[in-house]
Amino acid sequence: MPYCSNCGAKVLETDKFCNNCGASLRPVEAPTSVNHTPPPPPPSYQPPRPAGETIVTTVSNFQKPKSFGRWDAYILLATNQNLIIAQLTKDMVNQSIKKAQEAAKAEGKGFFGQWAAQLGTSFDYAAQYHGWTKDQLLAEIPNALVIPHSSVTQVELRSENRNSYGKDYPESIYKLKIHVAGGVHEFESHTLDTKIKAFHDHYPGRFKTNVYF
Repeated sequence: MPYCSNCGAKVLETDKFCNNCGASLRPVEAPTSVNHTPPPPPPSYQPPRPAGETIVTTVSNFQKPKSFGRWDAYILLATNQNLIIAQLTKDMVNQSIKKAQEAAKAEGKGFFGQWAAQLGTSFDYAAQYHGWTKDQLLAEIPNALVIPHSSVTQVELRSENRNSYGKDYPESIYKLKIHVAGGVHEFESHTLDTKIKAFHDHYPGRFKTNVYF
């Protein structure tokens, strides 16, 4: 026979309350706990990335000497898959300078601000293509040469002192040789764009230089 859990008096199994103290004899079920899982945080905003190969390295100020002291200007661009070599024309440079001037003017900059914007474009022409895709660049410069990184066997960058015509002292010059299957692309520069040090990453073990960045 069961007993009242409150006073110990004997009770019947059919009793709902103790006849002695009146306590309830039917156990009260504990409330079911509800597991409230907090909703996951909203995903952080990720800006859209351009489709295709993206240009991650831009190098300006290289040239190939021609006869009678003339030269052709070049820029070097790199994605994670390809090296791109593009020759500059006067029209390309002039258009870029004009765009820089108009952009500075639209920002309310005066003569000196516009002049500084033009100089920036002239000294680092390649920088404007950083973040472009390879396809965008080729649409802009269709004659650019595309070389897969895997085809580059070695890149040499050397600093040399050379006596120039009309000068009484030697000047520093930087010579760049890009070795590929079947030939070598050679360039030189009097002002080194230090962004070329990124070639250490593009050509691990294949980039040789005596230049201290």
